[in-house]
Amino acid sequence: MSTPTHADNPRVLAPDARIGDAVDWAVALAVHAPSELNTQPWSFRATVDRLGTTAVVELLLDASRLLPRVDPDGREAVLACGAALENLLLVLRGAGLATTVTLTPGPPRTPMVLAEVTVSGRAAEPPADRSLRLAIPFRTSHRGQFDAAPVPPSLVDHLVAAAAAGGAPVTVVDAAARAHLIALEEQGSALLRSDSAYQAEVAAWARTNTSGAPDGIPGYAHGLTTWQSWVDPFRGRRGLRPRGGHDNGAALSGAAVLIVVGAPSDAAAALVRAGRGLQRLLLTARTAGLAASFCNAALHVPELRQAVGRAVQLDHPQVVLRLGYAPQGPPVPRRTVRDVLRVTS
Repeated sequence: MSTPTHADNPRVLAPDARIGDAVDWAVALAVHAPSELNTQPWSFRATVDRLGTTAVVELLLDASRLLPRVDPDGREAVLACGAALENLLLVLRGAGLATTVTLTPGPPRTPMVLAEVTVSGRAAEPPADRSLRLAIPFRTSHRGQFDAAPVPPSLVDHLVAAAAAGGAPVTVVDAAARAHLIALEEQGSALLRSDSAYQAEVAAWARTNTSGAPDGIPGYAHGLTTWQSWVDPFRGRRGLRPRGGHDNGAALSGAAVLIVVGAPSDAAAALVRAGRGLQRLLLTARTAGLAASFCNAALHVPELRQAVGRAVQLDHPQVVLRLGYAPQGPPVPRRTVRDVLRVTS
């Protein structure tokens, strides 16, 4: 299957595109979901019928891209796959196609098909989804400081509603919980800096500015020069804070809004739903001109994750988001359709 010629312009999709082309197009944009260290832990299998009228797209957890020390249970990887699934559905529906989603129950183990999307027939794109679809390739993670401007409460409510519509319970962190969360994040950051195995895994996914790799985090995403992008991973391995890193406690205290996204449980289906809700929140924020980033050090330490849950009254916290007004950072690399999609007919 060839990639559509209009794939260089993610804003449009011909209404009369074949289903096979639409699947290519949707996968090309699905990979713009966020993932820990930009590992992109997903792959897709598509079966398109010979008449080109229906298709089944499977979303799989890619075992080769898991992080055994950073994410030992695969929790964040499954969450990222849920975000990719939301992108996929937004684009398919933007192509005027009807979709039905079936999630796979069970714990996040590999190999695993996390979701199956059946594409058949035509359906109008929900009006509220169009702006989210158009924002997909422009959503990035902001790794710098935020402006001092406050975020209107009505916009915060809109973000919460977007996450809930996608299947993710969220808590907006109030002043009292913020102080507790900052302390937990600082504690988690200190523990992880002293964990050589953790730091080695992070360094393994660091990329130089000139690497050309389709995954991982290039130095420029942290504002590093080319020379610094070569040196920074070695600082991490020695337990030093990388030049491109930030003090997570200070980062949280400087954010206009803190939101913790949760899930009903850590089972795969619940995580996929939460990932969908997370992505809808992030895309909604992007359409409103907000920047967003993750501060998850405390959630990488099991006992601190439990403490975060108690602080914000979520049994299964998944990510801590800081949001506010700031310039959008540069995008990080993405794998191509050819890398992540296998098609049969």
